[in-house]
Amino acid sequence: ERAEHNFRMDPAGTIAAVTTAHRPWLVISDVTFRPEIDVTAEHWLYRQLRQHLEPWAQLAADHMDRWFERFVPGTMQHDPLTLSIALGIPFVQFDYTPIALAGDARMRHHPDGTMVFLAREAHYGPFMQWIGKQLGLEASGT
Repeated sequence: ERAEHNFRMDPAGTIAAVTTAHRPWLVISDVTFRPEIDVTAEHWLYRQLRQHLEPWAQLAADHMDRWFERFVPGTMQHDPLTLSIALGIPFVQFDYTPIALAGDARMRHHPDGTMVFLAREAHYGPFMQWIGKQLGLEASGT
């Protein structure tokens, strides 16, 4: 129906970057915009931050509260998921596949298209446990 959010912001730049980059890696919202990585006020990660005594944890929980009040009742962990790829942690699986981009940067599979590493799935439970571990929290209810 429409291009990925970031692609939509600059279709010409997206097309130039994807078609000229050497073996680009694309982490798409089909993989990152998922309820499995949405931290809400009921999520174990938020609850543990809120109960944590350290000021940094309270600050993080306070920021989440403001986000929940002003925007949406959850915060998707799509940026940390993408960061995990850059760190070489294999939570996300990719296919090396040909794609074509329309003028508005909508992407589709095309046998003669540009070859890219395209995210196809992720292991969300282990990923969320990893986030908790990085914060010194224990996963529960995952």
